[in-house]
Amino acid sequence: MLQSYQECRSITLTVFYPFDDEIVRGVMTSIDKPNRRIKLVRGDEDFSWIKIEEITVAS
Repeated sequence: MLQSYQECRSITLTVFYPFDDEIVRGVMTSIDKPNRRIKLVRGDEDFSWIKIEEITVAS
């Protein structure tokens, strides 16, 4: 996952949600260490902050 961040490559994440896991794909552009989350950008104005502990699979 860190290599994807350093090289600005696309990454696919499986994120845990109570009712159904979600698969998201994008480029990790920021790491917020104090809040333990990453910023995943999927488009020009489409991004999400994802908590690291909710990521179950990264590829």
